[in-house]
Amino acid sequence: MELESLLTILIENIFVAAEETYENKINMADEAIGDTDKKDVPFLALALEKDAAIWSEDKHFDDQDKVEVWKTKDIVTEFFEKDS
Repeated sequence: MELESLLTILIENIFVAAEETYENKINMADEAIGDTDKKDVPFLALALEKDAAIWSEDKHFDDQDKVEVWKTKDIVTEFFEKDS
């Protein structure tokens, strides 16, 4: 039940960000992770722009130190195992 509620909240709060939202952070993101994986640059740029963490199992994000990266196990521990 808790997982279903969490997924509903996540789905209701997903939005597509226009490139204009984070374009001023592209260079910084490219310098941080572009040599590792160019496809990750927009995600890092958006996280930088929004001062947000990234939730990803992609190990490439471990190669940067600009934003915090949460793995699924971190989410589970933080939100589901705290009260155990």
